[in-house]
Amino acid sequence: MGYIETLRGMIGNAPVILVRPSILILNKAGEILLVRYSDDTWGVPGGFMEYRLFNRKKIKG
Repeated sequence: MGYIETLRGMIGNAPVILVRPSILILNKAGEILLVRYSDDTWGVPGGFMEYRLFNRKKIKG
């Protein structure tokens, strides 16, 4: 179980602020890359960061 699931288990449905880094990726035609989630919604690529996780990799275009 990850940090967010552990936190939810402790606080239930109480409001909490979560950081969700995302990126907008465009091709040469100006089209946006979207991802389809398991609940059939669409969004830009990204995800929640786990506690104490720091990624120094850069995204190159």
